[in-house]
Amino acid sequence: QSLEEFIEAREDVSEGNRHLLSQGEEAMGRFGLRGLVRDQLMPDREVERAVDSVLAERAEAIVVDRAASAVDALRALREQGAGRGLFLVEPSARPMSAGIVPMGEPLLDRVEARDGYESVARALLGDVYLVETLQEPVDAFGAAELPATFVTPEGDVLTPGGIIRSAVEAGSSGSLGRTRELRELVSEVTSLELQVRECEGAHREAEEELASINDELDNYRNRHHTAALAVANREKDLERSTERMKSLGDVHEGRIAERSDLFEATTTLVADREQFVVEVERLRTEQVTRQRETDGI
Repeated sequence: QSLEEFIEAREDVSEGNRHLLSQGEEAMGRFGLRGLVRDQLMPDREVERAVDSVLAERAEAIVVDRAASAVDALRALREQGAGRGLFLVEPSARPMSAGIVPMGEPLLDRVEARDGYESVARALLGDVYLVETLQEPVDAFGAAELPATFVTPEGDVLTPGGIIRSAVEAGSSGSLGRTRELRELVSEVTSLELQVRECEGAHREAEEELASINDELDNYRNRHHTAALAVANREKDLERSTERMKSLGDVHEGRIAERSDLFEATTTLVADREQFVVEVERLRTEQVTRQRETDGI
């Protein structure tokens, strides 16, 4: 069961009132229904029990615009066998005040009414005063008629008619307390739903960002793969160039060795030539000498 269904069910309201409220706008307009008393009053948390105790069953009453409407609603409930109804006729004028009561704090000062329900709050709580204990008004007024209703923060009530009523069971929440808790729960649920929507939005943004990052990462991987292939190709080119340089180096060293051999051979030839030149000159000189000797003979 959802929170909205639980609130709309109003299982703690009388059967007749719950029946009327379940009829929606049709019954609201037909009988002049304005809503539950408890939904229109918002007391400070510290005085919830006091207000609950003063209102008693009136907290579950439905506010109606006029007495005739309430009578019509009661008749309809009886005809339909829909259970018991409880109504509060909206006051048409500001109720008479009990005057200045020199004791306690006006309970109405601690209660906020929704717009349009101020007269309802005054009619129900306008002559109620908050005191620490009921002993205070008893000691102050004795057997005299009380000028107002007195209530303690715990919910003990003393009325001008002499009725003394104890508080609701300690630790339990009254009608107004439950209504406030439901309002707070609705507010908390609304806040949590907003946070969930924000988290979902942030999650979607994070997923989109992650997808973008993954795309960028894939792009980087592709670029890295391309670069790795280029490096591998360059390494192969370098390896081939290194082998070529080594081969050229070997050829160069061979050329140097051949040149050295040629140089040595050339040096030897030059030395032989010089010797041949010397020998030729010697032979020429010898030839000239012998020619002279021959000519002298």
